[in-house]
Amino acid sequence: MMDFVEGTLETHKANTKANKPEIQHLQPSNLSEFVEMVIQLLKGLDWLHSGAAGEGKIYHRDIKPSNVGFVRIGVKVIWKLLDFGLAKQIPLDKNTVISPYARGTGVYMSPQQALGQGRPNDDIYSLGITFYQILYDWRFPSDASLSQLVFSLLPEVFEYTRYLRKEIREEPSDFRNENRSLGSPFSNEVISDEGIIELDEILFRMFKFNHQHRYKSAKEVIKSFENWRNKHLSL
Repeated sequence: MMDFVEGTLETHKANTKANKPEIQHLQPSNLSEFVEMVIQLLKGLDWLHSGAAGEGKIYHRDIKPSNVGFVRIGVKVIWKLLDFGLAKQIPLDKNTVISPYARGTGVYMSPQQALGQGRPNDDIYSLGITFYQILYDWRFPSDASLSQLVFSLLPEVFEYTRYLRKEIREEPSDFRNENRSLGSPFSNEVISDEGIIELDEILFRMFKFNHQHRYKSAKEVIKSFENWRNKHLSL
């Protein structure tokens, strides 16, 4: 049974620019709140991947904005991962889940997950895409529009699956970092160009197509975000 939540990141998407006082969800409304949310979710993911939940690691397989929920306790917002309907428990000494077909939501899946060759750091990939959307007005880090999806995948991801299937010989590039401006509600924040570049570097490492170049664990990503916060955000 799903825990009670007051809303999800989809709520945030719907209310970023809309005046809906009956559904007030203003967080994350600045970069400090964004990083706090990120670290909370990554700590939850680390707990799942560590095996602390039972006899093996839990690989979520369907992280996306509608599966990130929040509750308020006083003035504090608590973030949590939702909907474990596609989750898979795997032994602590294993890292790969082979499936006859893809499990997950296409635009949030890594190339490996899209081919049914998933691994826990695919969850890091999916969270990275989700975090990028929050910062950049719900856009994907793709050059393409959603009307250009290929079998529900972003075109760059589909091209990488062709490489994994050995249909092409040259390894395709990752998503191109276009150095976009932060979207609402973060666009008015005073943050250096260096800070934005370093923040993007963390995100783009989260969703590297080659799983070996991606962060290996949620703990690694937490450390990167904590270092970024200490360097670029005043307390």
